Order: sequence, then structure tokens, then C-alpha cells
Amino acid sequence: TQQHGKAVVLPAQMAQTYSYGNKDGGYFVQIGSFLGKPKDELIQRVTASGYEYKYITYKVEDKTYHKLLLGPYTNEDEAKIALDEIEETVAPNAFVVQVK
Repeated sequence: TQQHGKAVVLPAQMAQTYSYGNKDGGYFVQIGSFLGKPKDELIQRVTASGYEYKYITYKVEDKTYHKLLLGPYTNEDEAKIALDEIEETVAPNAFVVQVK
């Protein structure tokens, strides 16, 4: 098990969200940020692994990006526990974020 730093805080002013499951604010594991929507294969791998997800859509200049988040988790410690498994099964460069 590797040590993980503090959660990155994502501000709520992101344009819009899409959720698979019951997702509000809290702690999530971010597995990617994409220009355009995440690929269907990745979403299928996420759901096949039993994770619920949400993506936050935001614009920078004329480009639309999506942050793909797994969770939510009750607190940062719970998210960090999930992070270890997510790094093994879904996304090796994932990290914990807090959505406010």
C-alpha cells in the first residue's frame, strides 16, 4: 500500500455533472480528465468493476472537458482505501478529490 497525500479540492463551479448512481458532494477518486466524454470502454470497465461514477463537465475557452470520478466516499480515509484497489483494477494514476 502506498501513501497518498491530501485530497485535491474541486470547486463546485464546474459547469454540470452526470451521475451513475446517487452522487452528491464529498470525496471521490478521480481516474481521468478528458477532452470530450470518456470512452465507453472505460465506463464499461468502471461499472463492471462495481464502481459508481460521476463526471463533471467544464469548459476551458472553447473546449469541453470531463473529469471522471468514482464514489462518493464518506470521508477522505475511505476514499484512500478505495484508491488502492482502483489503482490496481481501473486506473493506475488515480487520486482522491473532494467536491464541494
